[in-house]
Order: sequence, then structure tokens, then C-alpha cells
Amino acid sequence: MMKKSPSPFTATSVMSSLSGRSGLTGFVTFALNPYVVTKIAEASITKGVTLAELENAYERFCPDILRLVMQEVVRAEKLHGVLPRDTVRAAAIAGEEMGEVFEAALDATRYLSQPYEERLRHLRDEWVQLAAVALRAIEHINKDLTGG
Repeated sequence: MMKKSPSPFTATSVMSSLSGRSGLTGFVTFALNPYVVTKIAEASITKGVTLAELENAYERFCPDILRLVMQEVVRAEKLHGVLPRDTVRAAAIAGEEMGEVFEAALDATRYLSQPYEERLRHLRDEWVQLAAVALRAIEHINKDLTGG
């Protein structure tokens, strides 16, 4: 049996640590946490990802996009509670969110009377909601794999 490393953070604790901080400070503090750095390095090695590739991905997605996703995770947990651990129900929820992404993508090309930026924001919001569901589902799977 694998020994489970205690996770020093949850979605809620990450968001609360970020609140009240400006710019990258809060996110960098979180991302440079030794536990997080170790886990990222382990994942990189096992997936064949170089450190340079990982740093490039970090520059592309942090903090703006990941902050949006983490905010959505917290919002969704407050609104809907914990995502079901039943993988079929979680997949159904993700499928419903994917349907909303598809609908928003179609709307972005059809409703030309609405401002373009408004249509793109709606599409982005739907992608963020899908990403939040995916993160929450992956969290459950990781807990099941580690006995958590």
C-alpha cells in the first residue's frame, strides 16, 4: 500500500490564501510550495515532460486561467456541494457542461447581434466550468487511488 502524502491545500484553502493578495504573489507562493513543486516534478518525470515544457505551460496558464478555474471550483462547491464520487454521475455532469460549451460555441457564431467580446466571455465561462468539473472529478480519482 502506498503511503499517502498529506496535501497541505484544498480548493478552498488555495482561494482563501489568494484573497487579498495582488498580482502573482499569492499564486506564486502556492505554486512554489515544496509539496507542490515535488508533485509537479514527479508528474513531469513520469509523463516525459521536461522542466522547460512545464515552465512554458505555467507561463501560458498561470495565474489568470487557473485562477478563473479555481474560483469556479469554489463557487460550484458552494452552490452544488461536493461533486459525486460516483464516476458515472461525475462524467454525466462533465458531459452536461461539455454540452453547454458546444452550445456557447455555436452561439458565438450565430448571435452576431450580441457584441463579440460578450459571446467570447460566455464561451470562456463555459470552458472554465467544464475545467472545474474535471478538476473536481480528478481530485476524487486521486483520493481513491491513494486511499484518501
